[in-house]
Amino acid sequence: MTDRGDYIAVEAGDAARELPALLKAVEGEGRRVRIFRNGAAVAELTPALQQAAFPVFPELTGVQFIGDPLAPIDESEWPESCR
Repeated sequence: MTDRGDYIAVEAGDAARELPALLKAVEGEGRRVRIFRNGAAVAELTPALQQAAFPVFPELTGVQFIGDPLAPIDESEWPESCR
């Protein structure tokens, strides 16, 4: 296992033995790990992307929905300009 600055390099055979330490570097430190076989990079471990359960729209900050915002509405409930 070699620290190359922007990533950690490890040979495939060593990666299996050192997996707990590699996962700790990825998860705890946000590091990337490149796995090499015969000197060629074959895989890379990277931190998983964290996604919100729902998309966040800053313009809706503080908005409170009364009822189900996804429930269908009658045409008469639409503003005239949107019909």
